Parts: sequence; structure tokens; C-alpha cells
Amino acid sequence: MTKSYINKAFEFVSEIPVKSISGIGRVAQEKLAGLGVYTCADLQKQDFSVLQKVFGSMAFRLSQLALGVDERPVVVSRERKSISVERTFDKDLSDMKACRDVLPMLLAELKRRMMGKGVDSQLSKYYLKLKFDDFKQTTIEQPIKSKLTDEIFFSLLAQACSRSLRPVRLIGVGYRLSPPKPLQLNFEF
Repeated sequence: MTKSYINKAFEFVSEIPVKSISGIGRVAQEKLAGLGVYTCADLQKQDFSVLQKVFGSMAFRLSQLALGVDERPVVVSRERKSISVERTFDKDLSDMKACRDVLPMLLAELKRRMMGKGVDSQLSKYYLKLKFDDFKQTTIEQPIKSKLTDEIFFSLLAQACSRSLRPVRLIGVGYRLSPPKPLQLNFEF
């Protein structure tokens, strides 16, 4: 890591309010406020012996977090609910034909995004989102009943465009996912 990167990280962490630190609840915030500590910069300046007196064994962890040091592994436990792509256009698309013309590009990008994800068995719905030039948006979905086909997206586009006869600022296409089926083991004895 470069010294410049470390300095920028330190500056960034210094501006964070202590209430944003993981594990700092209302009571700890009140205790810190009593010490005049509202940001990580304030916490970095606080004498460690004072922190230890007020927070006990949590004082070291607090001082580390105030410096941006957190050795816990990052765990992603979020369940994927959809796979999609969307594009905001530099110039609003004026009509249905202009929207239809860009749809193949979006569908090709969606197929690339799906490659290797292993979610084919979870695909449950097609969906298409439009945002119009007035920033109102509409989303339309259709259950997947058989083999995937791009033609469904063209049908959804026509239905969505008919909801507002305005220029289109954004188009999104994707698939909703059902939760993965639990693994079932069958043992015969």
C-alpha cells in the first residue's frame, strides 16, 4: 500500500461518526458523547486509559475500529433475488422502435452476466423496467413457463411502453429468482 492510500483511508475513517461503528449502540454513544467523542477522529485522540476505564475490554476494539483496523472476514450472506442489467441513456429514447433497437444489446449483456452463476434452476420470472423522462418508472413481470426466450422481453417492452407515452430514460431487463431448493438426501437401508 502506498503512503498516499493510507493517508486517504485514515482521513476517510476520521470523518465517520462513532455511531456508525459496528457494535456502538445508544448507550455506548452516550458514554462517548460524555467524553466529547462524536467522530472517529475524536476517538483517535482519546486517551486509551480513559477508554479502558469506561469501556473495559471493548476499549482496544474501539480504538482499532477508530483507526480503520478491522480484521474480521467479510462474509456475504445475502441471497440473490434477481439477475439483471439496466442502462440509462445519454439521450432519452423517443419511441417504441428506439427501445426495441437497444433491447438486443441489453439481452446479450444479461446472458453474459448469467454465465457461470449456476442459477438456471432458480429462474422464476422475466422482468422489464422502464424509467421515463419524468423519472416515473414501471416494472412488468411474467412467469417463466417453458424454455427461455428473448421474445418475451419484446412483449414486456410493448406492454410497459403502453403505460406511459413518454420518452424512455432507462431500460432494465432481468430474471427473478426463486430461493434455491434445499438439498435432499435419500438414504436407503
